[in-house]
Amino acid sequence: MVSKQPFVRHVRGQNLPRPLTIPLQTFTGMATEYSSGRPHKTLEAAALGNYPVDLLACVPPQLVKHDADEACSVPGRKLIQSGKAVWDASAVDVRSHFPTDRDALRIVQYDSCRDREGWTEINYALDQFWTYKYEQWLASPQELGGLFDTSEERAAAFASRWGMIPLTRAMDTLVINISTQPGAVLDALKSVRDGREDFVDWVVL
Repeated sequence: MVSKQPFVRHVRGQNLPRPLTIPLQTFTGMATEYSSGRPHKTLEAAALGNYPVDLLACVPPQLVKHDADEACSVPGRKLIQSGKAVWDASAVDVRSHFPTDRDALRIVQYDSCRDREGWTEINYALDQFWTYKYEQWLASPQELGGLFDTSEERAAAFASRWGMIPLTRAMDTLVINISTQPGAVLDALKSVRDGREDFVDWVVL
């Protein structure tokens, strides 16, 4: 059974999620979402001269799989299996090269998304990235924080600041993949959706 994962479009703001495990089958739905999308958004992007290479997808380290000497992101692998072209920069062998196929979706790790942009950006498993940064700070504290701040609060602030980088990479449309687990990020995004229904679409796959 495939667990449902909500997508939130056109949302920028603070993200405070919980850990997430996404079944591989879910990425088949994500591949379809990427390739077809909402018809009006696809036509709008095409009319403006955009191609798949103008999109940007970000993944956390947890979604990069290493087989022998090869590394590939889970979304990238699922897209390739569905017949789509990708430039998967989460793989070591392509990280130093530029994408040359206009029909290839660009995929990078969150840690490498700074200074990159996409007409549409897809944030896969953003809560896993948040958790990764949260745990990274706890393992090696990088600042003292306020006098009364707990380690958990400082770790959360550190992870949230890192989360703002991928949340500001989209030029037109931002797609956020989160889990349905109760938590601050779900509450925050639902609050944004309820207050901004004119530009936020909530999609469950």
